[in-house]
Amino acid sequence: MLEFLEGQWLVVALAPVVSAGLTRALMLPASRWGLLDHPGQRKVHDHPTPLVGGLAMLITLLALQAVAGHIPFDSWSLFFALLLVTGIGVADDAHELSHRAKFVAQALGAVVIVSGTSVWVTHLGDLAGLGTIELGKWSLMVTVISFVGVMNGACQKFCV
Repeated sequence: MLEFLEGQWLVVALAPVVSAGLTRALMLPASRWGLLDHPGQRKVHDHPTPLVGGLAMLITLLALQAVAGHIPFDSWSLFFALLLVTGIGVADDAHELSHRAKFVAQALGAVVIVSGTSVWVTHLGDLAGLGTIELGKWSLMVTVISFVGVMNGACQKFCV
């Protein structure tokens, strides 16, 4: 099931540690560069907070793959989408972008991933006990919506 991790156990084990350490290390520069999330109506913090986790995760992914001797991505579309979505996150931290701009960038990133890879949601399994629910022509739309939902932490309220 997890064949893609074969020979990469050290990379997988180090990723959370490196990402957490890098997030911590980026907090001070983020404050200096104005990459802060400021308190507001929908915020849970009461003082300006550097939000550099996405940037730290991208750098960790690239660095550990390079150290492991792997080409960072089998697909340049995935690489471009990751840069786009991370870039929009950094720009949002610096300039408080509108929800529409963020949504458009996230949707574009999802479309780029779907169009350049074989990563598609093709069925929903046996949800109703009547057999596998095949998506057919709806597969593209469901995949893009799923990616955007994950990018926005759709699970945040229900998985805590």
